[in-house]
Amino acid sequence: MRGLRYAVALVVVVDFLVAVVQMQQAIIERASFTKPSVTTFGQYAVMMSSKTSDDLDLYVRDPQGDVAWYGSLQAGALSLEHDQIPGSTDPVSDGVHETTIVRESAAGQYVANVDVYNGSHPAVVTVQLWDLRGANKRMVLARTFGLRYQGQQVTAFRWRLDAKGDLVGHDEVPTSLLRDLRTSPSN
Repeated sequence: MRGLRYAVALVVVVDFLVAVVQMQQAIIERASFTKPSVTTFGQYAVMMSSKTSDDLDLYVRDPQGDVAWYGSLQAGALSLEHDQIPGSTDPVSDGVHETTIVRESAAGQYVANVDVYNGSHPAVVTVQLWDLRGANKRMVLARTFGLRYQGQQVTAFRWRLDAKGDLVGHDEVPTSLLRDLRTSPSN
C-alpha cells in the first residue's frame, strides 16, 4: 500500500512539474518581443508617431486626389482614424500617433505628409506604410525625419500601387498637400 501511495504521489509531482514548465513556456512566448503589427480593416495603413508635445498632423492623398486629414476624416477610400492632440485629446506624455487607413486600394500614386499644426519644439517623426492584405501584415516603408517649426510640412514618402494593389515604387519627392487643400474648389 505504501508503494502505491508513493507512485501516486510521484505521478502528481511529475504532472505538477510538467504543468509549471508549460506555464513558463506560455509566459515566455507571450512576453517575447514581437515585430509591431497593425490590426484594422483595410488594404494599407499609414502610421505617424512622435514623442512630442506639439500638435502634428498626418495628411494622406490617394490617386483620385482625395485627402484624409483632420478637416476631412473620411475622404474617398481613406480614413483618418484619430486626430491626436497632445494635452487635449490625449495625455502629453503619449506623444502623437495618427493612422490613416486605405480601405480600398486604387492604382496610382499616394502621398503621406506630416505638418506641424501648432508647436515650437524640434520633433523626430516616424511614418510607416503597412500592407494589411492577407494574414501577414507587414511594414513596407518607413521614414524618420525631423520637424523644427510651426507650419513646416514634410512629405514622408510617395508610393505607387498597381492595379492589383501591389506596391510598385516609392520616392520622397516633396509636395504640399496643404496648398492643394486650400486651392481645391470644395474648400
